[in-house]
Amino acid sequence: MTVYKTIKCLSLLVTVIALQGWVGRYEDLVILSSPPGWASQNGGTVGGGNVSPISISTLEEFQALVATSEPKTIILTSTIGNGVETKIKVGSNKTIIGLKGVILRGSFYLKDVSNVIIRNLKIEGPGAIDVNGSDCITIDNSTNIWLDHLDVYDGQDGNVDIVNGSNYITVSWCKFYYTSASVNHKLSSLIGNSDEKISDRGKLKTTLIYNWWAEEVESRMPRVRFGQVHVVNNLYTSTGNDYCILAGTEADLRVEYNIFKNVNEPINLSKNTFTAVEVLENRFINVKGNISGNGKAFTPPYKVEIIPLDYLEEIIQKHAGATISDVQSLL
Repeated sequence: MTVYKTIKCLSLLVTVIALQGWVGRYEDLVILSSPPGWASQNGGTVGGGNVSPISISTLEEFQALVATSEPKTIILTSTIGNGVETKIKVGSNKTIIGLKGVILRGSFYLKDVSNVIIRNLKIEGPGAIDVNGSDCITIDNSTNIWLDHLDVYDGQDGNVDIVNGSNYITVSWCKFYYTSASVNHKLSSLIGNSDEKISDRGKLKTTLIYNWWAEEVESRMPRVRFGQVHVVNNLYTSTGNDYCILAGTEADLRVEYNIFKNVNEPINLSKNTFTAVEVLENRFINVKGNISGNGKAFTPPYKVEIIPLDYLEEIIQKHAGATISDVQSLL
Protein backbone atom coordinates (compact mmCIF):
# COMPACT_ATOMS: atom_id res chain seq x y z
CA MET A 1 0.00 0.00 0.00
CA THR A 2 1.34 3.42 -0.94
CA VAL A 3 1.90 6.15 1.63
CA TYR A 4 -0.95 8.14 0.00
CA LYS A 5 -3.40 5.24 0.31
CA THR A 6 -2.32 4.61 3.90
CA ILE A 7 -2.91 8.26 4.83
CA LYS A 8 -6.28 8.21 3.02
CA CYS A 9 -7.39 5.07 4.87
CA LEU A 10 -6.30 6.51 8.20
CA SER A 11 -8.20 9.71 7.40
CA LEU A 12 -11.37 7.73 6.67
CA LEU A 13 -10.90 5.74 9.87
CA VAL A 14 -10.53 8.91 11.91
CA THR A 15 -13.68 10.31 10.26
CA VAL A 16 -15.67 7.16 11.09
CA ILE A 17 -14.43 7.15 14.69
CA ALA A 18 -15.27 10.84 15.03
CA LEU A 19 -18.76 10.24 13.67
CA GLN A 20 -19.30 7.27 15.99
CA GLY A 21 -18.16 9.39 18.90
CA TRP A 22 -20.60 12.10 17.93
CA VAL A 23 -23.46 9.57 17.65
CA GLY A 24 -23.03 8.81 21.33
CA ARG A 25 -23.22 12.51 22.15
CA TYR A 26 -26.29 13.39 20.12
CA GLU A 27 -28.30 10.40 21.38
CA ASP A 28 -28.39 12.20 24.71
CA LEU A 29 -29.97 15.17 22.96
CA VAL A 30 -32.71 13.17 21.25
CA ILE A 31 -34.39 12.21 24.52
CA LEU A 32 -34.06 15.20 26.79
CA SER A 33 -34.64 14.97 30.53
CA SER A 34 -35.57 18.64 30.76
CA PRO A 35 -36.32 21.41 28.29
CA PRO A 36 -33.52 23.36 26.64
CA GLY A 37 -33.87 27.07 26.10
CA TRP A 38 -36.43 29.49 27.44
CA ALA A 39 -38.66 26.85 29.09
CA SER A 40 -35.77 26.09 31.46
CA GLN A 41 -36.02 29.64 32.85
CA ASN A 42 -38.52 31.26 35.23
CA GLY A 43 -38.26 28.31 37.62
CA GLY A 44 -38.25 25.67 34.89
CA THR A 45 -40.91 23.44 33.35
CA VAL A 46 -41.65 20.05 34.95
CA GLY A 47 -45.25 19.37 33.94
CA GLY A 48 -46.78 16.71 36.16
CA GLY A 49 -43.50 16.23 37.97
CA ASN A 50 -42.97 12.92 39.74
CA VAL A 51 -46.61 11.82 39.98
CA SER A 52 -47.36 8.29 38.80
CA PRO A 53 -48.40 8.20 35.13
CA ILE A 54 -51.97 7.38 34.14
CA SER A 55 -52.70 5.56 30.86
CA ILE A 56 -55.77 6.79 28.96
CA SER A 57 -57.35 5.46 25.76
CA THR A 58 -60.61 7.41 25.27
CA LEU A 59 -61.34 11.00 24.30
CA GLU A 60 -63.74 11.54 27.19
CA GLU A 61 -61.27 10.37 29.85
CA PHE A 62 -58.47 12.36 28.26
CA GLN A 63 -60.44 15.61 28.13
CA ALA A 64 -61.53 15.26 31.75
CA LEU A 65 -58.05 14.58 33.12
CA VAL A 66 -56.08 17.20 31.20
CA ALA A 67 -58.52 20.03 31.99
CA THR A 68 -57.80 20.14 35.74
CA SER A 69 -54.91 22.06 37.29
CA GLU A 70 -53.75 19.15 39.45
CA PRO A 71 -50.30 17.75 38.61
CA LYS A 72 -50.78 14.77 36.30
CA THR A 73 -48.72 12.72 33.89
CA ILE A 74 -50.96 11.21 31.23
CA ILE A 75 -49.97 8.61 28.64
CA LEU A 76 -52.32 8.52 25.67
CA THR A 77 -52.43 4.95 24.36
CA SER A 78 -54.91 5.21 21.47
CA THR A 79 -55.70 7.59 18.63
CA ILE A 80 -58.55 9.95 19.53
CA GLY A 81 -60.46 12.89 18.12
CA ASN A 82 -62.92 13.96 15.44
CA GLY A 83 -61.03 16.72 13.68
CA VAL A 84 -62.34 20.27 13.98
CA GLU A 85 -64.83 19.23 16.67
CA THR A 86 -62.09 18.08 19.06
CA LYS A 87 -60.48 20.93 20.99
CA ILE A 88 -58.56 19.75 24.06
CA LYS A 89 -58.31 22.39 26.78
CA VAL A 90 -55.18 21.72 28.83
CA GLY A 91 -54.84 22.78 32.46
CA SER A 92 -51.66 23.68 34.32
CA ASN A 93 -49.13 21.17 35.68
CA LYS A 94 -49.51 18.50 33.03
CA THR A 95 -47.22 16.11 31.22
CA ILE A 96 -48.92 14.54 28.19
CA ILE A 97 -47.11 11.74 26.35
CA GLY A 98 -48.27 9.62 23.43
CA LEU A 99 -47.36 6.04 22.66
CA LYS A 100 -45.58 5.83 19.32
CA GLY A 101 -48.05 6.19 16.46
CA VAL A 102 -50.85 7.71 18.52
CA ILE A 103 -52.68 10.62 16.85
CA LEU A 104 -54.79 13.43 18.24
CA ARG A 105 -57.17 14.35 15.44
CA GLY A 106 -58.02 17.80 16.68
CA SER A 107 -56.21 20.53 18.60
CA PHE A 108 -54.72 21.52 21.94
CA TYR A 109 -55.71 24.83 23.52
CA LEU A 110 -53.53 26.17 26.34
CA LYS A 111 -54.99 29.39 27.75
CA ASP A 112 -53.99 31.08 31.02
CA VAL A 113 -52.00 28.03 32.14
CA SER A 114 -48.44 27.24 33.17
CA ASN A 115 -46.05 24.32 33.49
CA VAL A 116 -47.19 22.03 30.66
CA ILE A 117 -45.22 19.42 28.71
CA ILE A 118 -46.56 17.68 25.58
CA ARG A 119 -44.40 14.96 23.97
CA ASN A 120 -44.37 12.21 21.35
CA LEU A 121 -47.77 12.79 19.73
CA LYS A 122 -49.00 13.25 16.20
CA ILE A 123 -51.40 16.19 16.08
CA GLU A 124 -53.47 16.20 12.92
CA GLY A 125 -55.53 19.17 11.77
CA PRO A 126 -58.28 19.00 9.13
CA GLY A 127 -56.19 20.75 6.49
CA ALA A 128 -55.16 24.32 5.71
CA ILE A 129 -58.69 25.66 5.49
CA ASP A 130 -58.50 28.33 8.25
CA VAL A 131 -61.41 27.18 10.42
CA ASN A 132 -62.11 30.03 12.88
CA GLY A 133 -58.41 30.89 13.04
CA SER A 134 -57.74 27.65 14.92
CA ASP A 135 -54.37 25.90 15.08
CA CYS A 136 -53.19 22.41 15.97
CA ILE A 137 -51.72 23.94 19.14
CA THR A 138 -52.56 27.37 20.53
CA ILE A 139 -50.53 28.74 23.46
CA ASP A 140 -52.43 31.79 24.75
CA ASN A 141 -51.27 33.87 27.73
CA SER A 142 -49.44 30.84 29.13
CA THR A 143 -45.98 30.34 30.62
CA ASN A 144 -43.39 27.61 30.88
CA ILE A 145 -44.59 25.34 28.09
CA TRP A 146 -42.47 22.63 26.45
CA LEU A 147 -43.49 20.95 23.18
CA ASP A 148 -41.18 18.06 22.30
CA HIS A 149 -41.13 15.30 19.66
CA LEU A 150 -44.43 16.16 18.00
CA ASP A 151 -45.62 15.67 14.43
CA VAL A 152 -47.79 18.73 13.84
CA TYR A 153 -49.49 18.81 10.47
CA ASP A 154 -52.43 20.11 8.45
CA GLY A 155 -53.25 22.85 10.93
CA GLN A 156 -56.29 24.94 10.04
CA ASP A 157 -54.90 28.45 10.44
CA GLY A 158 -51.45 27.22 11.39
CA ASN A 159 -49.63 24.47 13.23
CA VAL A 160 -48.47 26.14 16.48
CA ASP A 161 -49.26 29.71 17.52
CA ILE A 162 -47.78 31.39 20.62
CA VAL A 163 -49.73 34.54 21.44
CA ASN A 164 -51.12 37.04 23.96
CA GLY A 165 -48.20 37.41 26.32
CA SER A 166 -47.18 33.76 26.47
CA ASN A 167 -43.66 33.39 27.78
CA TYR A 168 -40.84 30.92 28.47
CA ILE A 169 -41.70 28.51 25.67
CA THR A 170 -39.51 25.80 24.11
CA VAL A 171 -40.36 23.80 20.99
CA SER A 172 -37.89 20.98 20.34
CA TRP A 173 -37.58 17.94 18.06
CA CYS A 174 -40.89 18.70 16.30
CA LYS A 175 -41.75 18.15 12.64
CA PHE A 176 -44.10 20.60 10.92
CA TYR A 177 -45.67 19.88 7.55
CA TYR A 178 -48.78 19.83 5.38
CA THR A 179 -50.18 17.03 3.23
CA SER A 180 -52.35 16.84 0.12
CA ALA A 181 -55.37 17.27 2.41
CA SER A 182 -54.37 20.90 2.83
CA VAL A 183 -55.57 23.66 0.56
CA ASN A 184 -54.66 27.32 0.88
CA HIS A 185 -53.39 28.28 4.33
CA LYS A 186 -50.19 26.28 4.80
CA LEU A 187 -48.71 28.40 7.57
CA SER A 188 -46.73 27.11 10.52
CA SER A 189 -46.18 29.33 13.56
CA LEU A 190 -47.00 32.82 14.73
CA ILE A 191 -45.19 34.19 17.74
CA GLY A 192 -47.21 37.30 18.51
CA ASN A 193 -50.41 37.94 16.57
CA SER A 194 -50.75 41.73 16.34
CA ASP A 195 -48.49 44.70 15.63
CA GLU A 196 -50.57 46.76 18.05
CA LYS A 197 -50.33 44.40 21.02
CA ILE A 198 -47.66 46.31 22.97
CA SER A 199 -48.56 44.27 26.06
CA ASP A 200 -46.42 41.55 24.43
CA ARG A 201 -43.28 43.60 25.03
CA GLY A 202 -40.89 41.71 27.30
CA LYS A 203 -42.79 38.45 26.71
CA LEU A 204 -43.06 35.80 23.99
CA LYS A 205 -39.59 34.47 24.91
CA THR A 206 -39.36 31.33 22.79
CA THR A 207 -36.71 28.79 21.81
CA LEU A 208 -37.10 26.70 18.64
CA ILE A 209 -34.44 23.98 18.57
CA TYR A 210 -33.85 20.68 16.71
CA ASN A 211 -37.06 21.09 14.65
CA TRP A 212 -37.82 20.30 11.02
CA TRP A 213 -40.00 22.41 8.74
CA ALA A 214 -40.72 19.90 6.01
CA GLU A 215 -43.00 19.50 3.01
CA GLU A 216 -45.64 22.00 1.91
CA VAL A 217 -45.15 24.64 4.63
CA GLU A 218 -45.46 28.00 2.90
CA SER A 219 -44.42 30.46 5.62
CA ARG A 220 -44.29 31.44 9.32
CA MET A 221 -41.38 29.23 10.35
CA PRO A 222 -41.88 31.31 12.53
CA ARG A 223 -43.28 34.82 12.01
CA VAL A 224 -42.30 36.87 15.06
CA ARG A 225 -43.49 40.03 16.78
CA PHE A 226 -42.04 41.52 19.99
CA GLY A 227 -40.45 38.36 21.44
CA GLN A 228 -36.86 37.40 22.12
CA VAL A 229 -36.89 34.32 19.90
CA HIS A 230 -33.98 31.90 19.55
CA VAL A 231 -34.10 29.86 16.32
CA VAL A 232 -31.24 27.41 16.68
CA ASN A 233 -30.15 24.10 15.12
CA ASN A 234 -33.24 23.53 12.97
CA LEU A 235 -33.72 22.14 9.46
CA TYR A 236 -35.69 23.85 6.67
CA THR A 237 -36.53 21.82 3.54
CA SER A 238 -39.98 23.12 2.57
CA THR A 239 -39.36 23.48 -1.15
CA GLY A 240 -41.62 25.95 -2.97
CA ASN A 241 -42.30 28.03 0.14
CA ASP A 242 -42.92 31.77 0.32
CA TYR A 243 -40.50 32.59 3.16
CA CYS A 244 -39.09 30.84 6.25
CA ILE A 245 -38.48 33.26 9.15
CA LEU A 246 -40.13 36.68 9.22
CA ALA A 247 -39.08 39.43 11.61
CA GLY A 248 -42.09 41.61 12.39
CA THR A 249 -42.74 44.48 14.79
CA GLU A 250 -40.09 44.73 17.54
CA ALA A 251 -38.93 41.14 16.96
CA ASP A 252 -35.58 40.33 18.58
CA LEU A 253 -34.38 37.27 16.68
CA ARG A 254 -31.26 35.17 17.08
CA VAL A 255 -30.98 32.73 14.16
CA GLU A 256 -28.00 30.39 14.37
CA TYR A 257 -26.66 26.98 13.38
CA ASN A 258 -29.61 26.11 11.13
CA ILE A 259 -29.69 24.49 7.69
CA PHE A 260 -31.84 26.03 4.95
CA LYS A 261 -31.99 23.73 1.92
CA ASN A 262 -33.86 24.30 -1.36
CA VAL A 263 -36.07 27.01 0.12
CA ASN A 264 -37.02 30.60 -0.70
CA GLU A 265 -36.35 33.68 1.42
CA PRO A 266 -34.74 32.13 4.50
CA ILE A 267 -34.83 35.48 6.33
CA ASN A 268 -37.61 37.99 5.63
CA LEU A 269 -36.94 41.39 7.19
CA SER A 270 -40.47 42.58 6.36
CA LYS A 271 -40.90 46.34 6.90
CA ASN A 272 -37.74 46.79 8.98
CA THR A 273 -39.78 47.33 12.14
CA PHE A 274 -37.89 44.65 14.08
CA THR A 275 -35.54 45.29 16.99
CA ALA A 276 -32.71 43.07 15.72
CA VAL A 277 -32.16 40.00 13.57
CA GLU A 278 -28.78 38.38 14.11
CA VAL A 279 -27.91 35.57 11.69
CA LEU A 280 -24.94 33.44 12.78
CA GLU A 281 -23.23 30.29 11.49
CA ASN A 282 -26.10 28.98 9.35
CA ARG A 283 -25.77 26.84 6.23
CA PHE A 284 -27.65 27.91 3.09
CA ILE A 285 -27.90 25.29 0.32
CA ASN A 286 -29.49 26.19 -3.03
CA VAL A 287 -31.67 28.93 -1.58
CA LYS A 288 -33.19 32.05 -3.12
CA GLY A 289 -33.77 35.38 -1.41
CA ASN A 290 -32.35 37.12 1.62
CA ILE A 291 -30.00 35.33 4.01
CA SER A 292 -28.81 38.35 6.01
CA GLY A 293 -29.90 39.91 9.27
CA ASN A 294 -29.55 43.39 10.72
CA GLY A 295 -28.45 44.36 14.21
CA LYS A 296 -27.28 42.52 17.31
CA ALA A 297 -29.88 40.31 18.97
CA PHE A 298 -30.30 39.40 22.63
CA THR A 299 -27.87 37.04 24.38
CA PRO A 300 -29.72 33.99 25.77
CA PRO A 301 -29.41 33.48 29.56
CA TYR A 302 -29.00 29.73 28.99
CA LYS A 303 -26.75 27.38 27.06
CA VAL A 304 -27.80 24.76 24.51
CA GLU A 305 -25.79 22.01 22.87
CA ILE A 306 -25.27 22.50 19.14
CA ILE A 307 -25.35 19.57 16.73
CA PRO A 308 -22.63 20.22 14.12
CA LEU A 309 -24.10 21.21 10.76
CA ASP A 310 -22.32 18.33 9.01
CA TYR A 311 -24.58 15.91 10.93
CA LEU A 312 -27.66 18.03 11.55
CA GLU A 313 -29.77 17.15 8.50
CA GLU A 314 -29.40 13.39 8.96
CA ILE A 315 -30.08 13.55 12.69
CA ILE A 316 -33.11 15.82 12.41
CA GLN A 317 -34.68 13.78 9.61
CA LYS A 318 -34.25 10.61 11.65
CA HIS A 319 -35.43 11.87 15.02
CA ALA A 320 -37.70 14.93 14.67
CA GLY A 321 -41.36 14.25 15.26
CA ALA A 322 -43.17 11.62 17.32
CA THR A 323 -40.40 9.06 16.92
CA ILE A 324 -39.87 7.73 20.45
CA SER A 325 -40.70 4.03 20.88
CA ASP A 326 -39.89 3.74 24.58
CA VAL A 327 -42.15 6.22 26.36
CA GLN A 328 -40.64 5.22 29.69
CA SER A 329 -37.54 7.11 28.58
CA LEU A 330 -39.65 10.30 28.58
CA LEU A 331 -40.82 9.94 32.18
